[in-house]
Amino acid sequence: MAGIADFLEKYWPSILTVVVTFLTLLTVFKMTGVNFTPIEDKHIEKVVTIESFESTPDSEAVVAANDSDKLALHGVCTGLSSKACKNASYCVLLSGDRCVGGTKSGPTYLTKDGNKVDYEYYHHKGDCNGACPE
Repeated sequence: MAGIADFLEKYWPSILTVVVTFLTLLTVFKMTGVNFTPIEDKHIEKVVTIESFESTPDSEAVVAANDSDKLALHGVCTGLSSKACKNASYCVLLSGDRCVGGTKSGPTYLTKDGNKVDYEYYHHKGDCNGACPE
C-alpha cells in the first residue's frame, strides 16, 4: 500500500492536470456541438446476380420424353429457333427458314397430302446438305 501512496504523492500534479484537461475538453465539445459518433453510410447498394443457362436443348432428353415419336418430335422442332434447330439431332432446318422434324438423311415427315417435303437444302447438327448457299 505504501507504493500507491508514494506514487500519488509524487505524480499528483500530472494526474490532476490530465483529469482537468479531459473535463475541460468534454465541456468544450459539448458546448460547441462536436459529435464523435461515427458517420453511418446511408447509401443502399443493390447487388444483382445474373445466372445464365444453357439454351441448347438436350437432344437425348427430348427424344426420350417423346418416345422417339416422329410426329411429336416434329411438333417440338416447329417451336425451335433457327440456331437451336440447326444443332438438334432430331430436327432439320429447311432452306434456312423452316424447322421440321428430321435426321441426317433429311426431313422425316410428309406434307398434309402425304407427299414428300420439297426443299433445296437443309441443316442438320451444323452441317448443310443439298444445294447449300455459299
